[in-house]
Amino acid sequence: MLPSDQDHMVDRLPRAEAAFDLEVWRVMSQCYGSTRRGTLQVVENWTGEFSKDSPRIFWLYGPPGIGKTAVAKSVASYAQQHGFLAANFFFSLRIGRNCSDGMFLIPTIAHQLSSFHPTLKAFIAAALEEDAELPRRTIEAQFHNLFQQPLLLYLQQSSMNQEPETPIVIVLDGLDECGDHDMMEKILTKLVMLAPQLHPRLKLFLASRPESHITSILRRQPKGCVHVYDFQNMERSCSAADVEVYLRETLNDIAGRKQWDAAGPWPAPSDLAQLVVRAGGLFIYAATVVRFIERSLKIPSAALRIILDESNKVARINPLAPIDELYRTILENAIASAQDPEAFTRYLQCILVTVQTSKKTPAVPGPTIGYLTWVLQKEYVSIEAILQPLHSVLNVRSHRRIGWPGSLEASDFIVTHHRSFNEFIQDETRCGAKLAVTSRAMKSFAILHFTLLNEGALDLDEGGLSQLEQCLWVSVEVLDQYVLKFSTQGKSIKKWPMELSSVVTRFFEDELPQMLVRLQDKSLRD
Repeated sequence: MLPSDQDHMVDRLPRAEAAFDLEVWRVMSQCYGSTRRGTLQVVENWTGEFSKDSPRIFWLYGPPGIGKTAVAKSVASYAQQHGFLAANFFFSLRIGRNCSDGMFLIPTIAHQLSSFHPTLKAFIAAALEEDAELPRRTIEAQFHNLFQQPLLLYLQQSSMNQEPETPIVIVLDGLDECGDHDMMEKILTKLVMLAPQLHPRLKLFLASRPESHITSILRRQPKGCVHVYDFQNMERSCSAADVEVYLRETLNDIAGRKQWDAAGPWPAPSDLAQLVVRAGGLFIYAATVVRFIERSLKIPSAALRIILDESNKVARINPLAPIDELYRTILENAIASAQDPEAFTRYLQCILVTVQTSKKTPAVPGPTIGYLTWVLQKEYVSIEAILQPLHSVLNVRSHRRIGWPGSLEASDFIVTHHRSFNEFIQDETRCGAKLAVTSRAMKSFAILHFTLLNEGALDLDEGGLSQLEQCLWVSVEVLDQYVLKFSTQGKSIKKWPMELSSVVTRFFEDELPQMLVRLQDKSLRD
């Protein structure tokens, strides 16, 4: 097969936006400066171990917010700089297209492998030439034909040709954010079965939370197969120092960029020490503090004082208490700063519901500002003003795909900075009843959404079929999430609130058929 034909074959592979150096992943930083040096040194040493007893798999695990993705990005960057990053895939429920879909893992990795070495490209293109439907086959077929066989053949040929023994590194981060746990179990099972057959220079770096479906596979392997690295315990001795370095340097940088001249050293040593204690080794706490101060309209010292004053009011009762308290402080400060706190609270809860319910819709990773103008019946600038004090927990980014119904700026979609915030707003005991995304909040939002549709608020003349399609995705996702909430409370679907049942029934039985007729008439006129 000619090289141009090989290029054509591999370029047809479907791919997720899951590579660490893509623009969408800029929001997730690498390890800051000299932080996490101990862990990174362990990983770097592992990549250079080529003895037959060297583990082919390195699994780094730890709780949310501790900095696993930062380490994974640093590992990928290190390998890339030294020319031995073969492929990488960063799973995410919030960032990038298809990054939580396990069916995109092997095709994405295969495409990257084909760019890593022409021999790999030849083997992968040959597999695709033999079966063009491979990207749509089972995960087992994909794994065998697009990953396992090309790698084994390449390593065998490389050994026969006596090529220099340099590492070949593949990085997989956020395994727990793969939407299909059964598929992830299949992938991990395949990886650990393949590992003993691989040349020691092939290194698989994995990072995740210690979820049961992951630990049950990676922990039960024979000694020497998987290097199991407890990130939290290994970093316990130096995590506080790393957090202190990060906070001191980034806060000083913020003060400089804002051209704010403190009367003395800032942050004060006592304030810095308090922040470090509150962080408890969680880099997500430190990063959220930095974003809050950086994006606050107040001077840096006043923004920091908001956090510190609230920190003194809450006793630490569990490992997530500091980040919970920080999230509550940010939300409560936004409400208190609003001209109409009561109305702002209603808008805020609606925004939190849309962020939570929309995280799995295929069209966009999160609600657009345009959709919020439609569902809240507010001007675009008003939605931007509501979001302004929330930028430390919500990230507004551009996206090239079509937006939600009523979208004025379809490219501006909203996602959370970290999965821990999604989990926080779902738990009423952590977030508080006023803002938590409970079944009650879901019901109120669903009623609002379907009532607007029933009242003809969707302009079909402007958006046409694509507008309605987006609206249906939202409708299905909202109901799906509500059913999930409802069922976890042990309630029967037959006991749905009458108010919700009536607006949903009216839409699907009356309004939707009429919309389709209007669209058909419009199509004939055009």
